Amino acid sequence: MPRNALFGLVCFFVWFAVCALSLGASTDSLAQQRRDAALVLTFGELNESDAKRLKKSESYADAKKTLARSLSSKQKAGVARRNAFLDVFGQQPAESAVAENGAPAHPYVEWVRIYLEELAYDESEYRDVIERAYLYVIKRPPYEEEISYWEELGVFAFVELVGGIEDWARRNQPGLMVTGGEATISVNCPYLSSLRLSPEVAEEVARAEGFQIDAESSRTVLYPNADAFISIGPVYFLIAGGMSRDG
Repeated sequence: MPRNALFGLVCFFVWFAVCALSLGASTDSLAQQRRDAALVLTFGELNESDAKRLKKSESYADAKKTLARSLSSKQKAGVARRNAFLDVFGQQPAESAVAENGAPAHPYVEWVRIYLEELAYDESEYRDVIERAYLYVIKRPPYEEEISYWEELGVFAFVELVGGIEDWARRNQPGLMVTGGEATISVNCPYLSSLRLSPEVAEEVARAEGFQIDAESSRTVLYPNADAFISIGPVYFLIAGGMSRDG
């Protein structure tokens, strides 16, 4: 075989091997994102013991179904409910608030929706959550105009408010200015645990969970009611809890 032809053949096989490795790595990455998203939206956290139950080839919906079986455990069901309470209200729940008492074994994301509905019907409690978020991020209570701003925008979990307040404060002077304009959240918010997703996986998760995302308007944050926020970047990401859980 002529030397040039041999060289070309070697180059082809090297190129093919690199492409195969790259495709394999990409496929593994997408599979990992699906598993992580299923874990977060089932339990509100990532944990190795449950991750081991998932197959690499599973779709997001199949992974979620697999994990749902774990909710038959009172301990696992309690973790999902407690994490949802913490992330929506921004404070530790009283034992009575997360006691079993025949409560259904909902996944984390469903408890978030239930608690958000409670906030929608309790204006006083929602104002408390808004105040808690301001005190947590910028160490001052919200001005009355800021409470009105969030109330008009919608009903949001503590973690969403924290993300929105942090991004606004980073670009403005929170001691002198009033929160306003478009609500934005960054995947790099230091107060949130975030799970970055590819557009492909984000669309898959959004369809399964009923999240409203739109790339054209940069509304690519995945969480209940998060379509009111613009993602800085824009980046597709799932809010996976708050640092407030640490204390």
